[in-house]
Amino acid sequence: MIAAGIIAAVVFVLALSRSAGLADRKMEEIYMLSAVREAGGVDGN
Repeated sequence: MIAAGIIAAVVFVLALSRSAGLADRKMEEIYMLSAVREAGGVDGN
């Protein structure tokens, strides 16, 4: 019973870290796109 709880906790932490990594990558992508837009790379200014 304790082992099942430990396994569930490990799976939960792995799932959280994976979703946090995906969110971090998405934020980085949004930041890069907005930086390019501010530099005038998107609209040609």
